[in-house]
Amino acid sequence: MKFINLKDLGSAELSQRESVLRREMFNIRIQKKAGNVENPLRARNARRELARVLTLAMQRKKSS
Repeated sequence: MKFINLKDLGSAELSQRESVLRREMFNIRIQKKAGNVENPLRARNARRELARVLTLAMQRKKSS
């Protein structure tokens, strides 16, 4: 999800998206250890999207 699309989400939706991404990253790490990762680029994309979500949450926290 692009940063512009994330801006439209509310605070609750951002925190929900954060938890989904953290769970996805955990599952990817488990798959890596087992040696059967379906899409290795998914890990990088999830990590980057999580960074976007956390950045936006921090910006909103500082502005209020």
